[in-house]
Amino acid sequence: MVATGAELAVVVAYGKILPKPVLDALPRGCINVHGSLLPRYRGAAPVQWAVIHGDAETGVSIMQLDEGMDTGPVYLERRVATDPDETAGELLERLAPIGAQALLEVIAGLAAGTARAVAQDHAAASHAPMLARPTARSTSASRPPRSQRGSGASTRGRARTRRCAASRSSCSGRERAAESPRRGTPRRGPPRQDRRARTAAPGTAAPGPSWRSMPPERGSHVATAPW
Repeated sequence: MVATGAELAVVVAYGKILPKPVLDALPRGCINVHGSLLPRYRGAAPVQWAVIHGDAETGVSIMQLDEGMDTGPVYLERRVATDPDETAGELLERLAPIGAQALLEVIAGLAAGTARAVAQDHAAASHAPMLARPTARSTSASRPPRSQRGSGASTRGRARTRRCAASRSSCSGRERAAESPRRGTPRRGPPRQDRRARTAAPGTAAPGPSWRSMPPERGSHVATAPW
C-alpha cells in the first residue's frame, strides 16, 4: 500500500477488521462505505437486518475506519425510506449508487480540507451479525407475508405469486402422492392378477388370484400370510 503512493484507502464490504498497521499505512487512513445509519447495525449484514426488523428508514454512512467493528467517526450519511415489500437484495441495489455518490463527496471534501468526521454515539449502537441458516429460517417464519406488510398492495408480489401458480401442475401434491404411492408403503386397492391369470389360454377360465402363491413385490410390505 505504501509503495503505491496513495493517500487514502477505500474499503467496501470487506468483511474483516483491518489491523492497525494497515489502518496507519496511508496518510489519510481508510474510509468505509457502510449500509446503515451508524451506530445502528454495526456488522456484516446491516441491510438484511434493516429489512428483517421492518425499519421505515435506513441509509448509507461514510466513516473513518478504526480498530473496532464499524466504530469510527462518520463523515457523511444519506437517509433512504424503505419499501415495506422490498427485499434485502432490492434495497442493496438502491443503496449502492447512493453510497458511491456519498463516497465521492467525502473524498472531495478530504482533498479540499473541508470534511469533518463526527464521533458515533456508542451507547446507541446495535449490531447486525452475518446471517446463518437457522437465523434466516426463524426470521422468515416470523415475518408477516408480503401482502400484509405496508399500507398498499404489492403489485410485484402478486405478479410473482401468479407466475408461481402458473408453473404448478393441475393436480396437487397430495393427489400426485395418491396416484404414485411411495416405495415401501402397503399397496391399496384390489391386488393385481397373478401370472397364471395373465397367461391363461384363450377360451379357458383363468384361475383366481392367489395371495399365497404371489411373491411379494420388491420393496413392498404386502403380507403373504392367509387373511
